[in-house]
Amino acid sequence: PRRRYCAALGQYGYYNNWFVTEIAWWRSGEAAKMVDAFDRSGLIFTRRANDLIFQTAVIRLFMPPDRRRRVVDFSYQHHTMRHGRVNFGGLETGTRDRDATATVQRYVAA
Repeated sequence: PRRRYCAALGQYGYYNNWFVTEIAWWRSGEAAKMVDAFDRSGLIFTRRANDLIFQTAVIRLFMPPDRRRRVVDFSYQHHTMRHGRVNFGGLETGTRDRDATATVQRYVAA
């Protein structure tokens, strides 16, 4: 059986530097109300409640699972560096990355 992305609480978040979305969905219904509430809260500035947390919550709360698609055929890395070390982020190797082991080794060595 096909595994749904974000199937369980606390299991995954949606990386937000690369995704395809229907902008009108974010501007309508319950999603729009939450966007507005999050913006008004100021939490992104005062508590570093970042867009990964926010976007994942909106999608999981208001978008039916059958409308979500996960693209996994390429490797993707994203991280925040502080004082020369990775502080946040990670790497996911893609299903079509023929050299996934080397991809991981390069990421760990950086």
